[in-house]
Amino acid sequence: MDKRALVAVILSMLVLLIWGYFEQKKGQERQILQKKLEMEVEKERVPEVEPEKFEVRGEGQEKRPGIKTLTDIPSYMSLEPPPVKEIVVENDLATITFTTLGGRLKSYVLKEYKDRDGNNLEMIPELEYRDMPLALDLRQEGGKLTTSDGREFNATLFNSRVNRAVYEASTPRIFLSSSRGDAKLSMSYHDGTGVKVIKEFTFFNDTYSFDVDVRLEGLARYPQGIPYQLTWGSALSEDKKRRGRQAGIQVLTFDGKKTKKRKAKKIKDVMVITEPVRWVSAGTKYFVVALLPGDTEAPAALRRVIPDKIAIGMRFNAGDRKAGTSPSLYVGPKESKRLARYGLSLEKVIDYGWTPFGETATRGLAKPLMAILRWFYSFTHNYGLAIILLTMVIKVAFYPLTQKSFISMQRMQVLQPKVKALQERYRNDRQRLNQEMMHLYRTHKANPMGGCLPMLAQLPIFYALYVVLMYSIELRQAPFIWWIKDLSDYDPYFVTPILMGVTMFFQQKMSPTMGDPRQAKMMLMMPVIFTIMFIYFPVGLVIYWLINNLLTIVQQFFIKKKMAVAPAKQPIAESRD
Repeated sequence: MDKRALVAVILSMLVLLIWGYFEQKKGQERQILQKKLEMEVEKERVPEVEPEKFEVRGEGQEKRPGIKTLTDIPSYMSLEPPPVKEIVVENDLATITFTTLGGRLKSYVLKEYKDRDGNNLEMIPELEYRDMPLALDLRQEGGKLTTSDGREFNATLFNSRVNRAVYEASTPRIFLSSSRGDAKLSMSYHDGTGVKVIKEFTFFNDTYSFDVDVRLEGLARYPQGIPYQLTWGSALSEDKKRRGRQAGIQVLTFDGKKTKKRKAKKIKDVMVITEPVRWVSAGTKYFVVALLPGDTEAPAALRRVIPDKIAIGMRFNAGDRKAGTSPSLYVGPKESKRLARYGLSLEKVIDYGWTPFGETATRGLAKPLMAILRWFYSFTHNYGLAIILLTMVIKVAFYPLTQKSFISMQRMQVLQPKVKALQERYRNDRQRLNQEMMHLYRTHKANPMGGCLPMLAQLPIFYALYVVLMYSIELRQAPFIWWIKDLSDYDPYFVTPILMGVTMFFQQKMSPTMGDPRQAKMMLMMPVIFTIMFIYFPVGLVIYWLINNLLTIVQQFFIKKKMAVAPAKQPIAESRD
């Protein structure tokens, strides 16, 4: 490999690693800013309005200011609303808690995933009722709505009541198992004007999703159906201790062909995506909530909550009859195999970020690599060992290319004195210099790009493996040995990145040197740069790089030993003068 090609490869790798490093720093700064903004927003919130007061006033008594009497109470209000209750739904994977206050989702606990304290992971942080997921927002878009008895219907006032009201639930608890695969929970509210809201949820065992069907009764016929918006607020637990560009919430939409990232800073207030989408999601690095419109497509609605958070929603039609398809809600881990079962390309919520080889190519390569990794885990029961075995398989697969690259570099090293002599002799005749150098390379069967091209051929595989180890949820909290308790987190004692740097140094020393000696000295700085870059990388990725370095050292040792005498037997061709 000549100097320019070598520098190009090094710079490409540096750009990738430096970009990752600064994205990590950017993620940390974004979390600090978000924390400050949340505190400011909390201070500026308008306090809740106290409940209206009522008194029973006897005949002849005067009415006190600010106090309403029973005769002032609207027909739809009650002095004693029913008590707020919690309904628990449990299957093999999750424990889901609803509250009858607004018919909202209060808690979603994953049984197979733990938080940093060792407790089952809660997907929804503690929230006030107004911020709880599954708020209902009826849209009065054109046309006048009336109740079944002819009264004018005001959707804005109705929304205010329906999300604060206490619903009646059909059952206090649901338990699903292999013997009971599905069940329904119906929550209803009657506002006293003849309009009734029914939220019906259908749950299934062994899945992180459930169906949501909203029906309205008591409204006059509406030809196009009554549009409503089902909203998941900004509520989604974040692991703020994790580093990296995906530590915060990312919002994606999918229109059936490609995914599109939605940034909070580009949404001034509310953004309605009129082009129907197959799903809209909000996710962290390993977990996601996604609204799925069922067998059809539906418009999405995004609302900016605070400068760095977005509430997601989808718009549907409701009326006196059940909709043809029920939307679904997925709340759970980014497990590619599980997400692929929906047939909606939902696995694309696993965001591999910017890919120099194209998203399709990277995903196409990452999928078989992940399959091999899972296969190794099936009998090692240790993802650290699985990574080592996968690294060995890749090294063996690319052995011919690596050997060819090393041999080419070795030949070029032997020819360096002759190349310098030619450069000195024909320094004023560029054309003649190129002719003599090409003759020299042909005579000795050397290719200046021979050491570079085999390496470039491996880069797509290396990058695909990089994203697999960086973003696969299988590595989350997966232990390896001794002090390494989580392969998705950085090494707490920085042992593995330091060892990686040391092995990289020895690898550089064993590699054939070409060109300017000063360039060779600069190359020896690469292990230091890479060590600094890898300090906060997931330890699973560092282990791959460390084992790869060790295998390369062994490989170079045997190739160099085999070729020790071969170059000396080849005479250096003279010029054709």
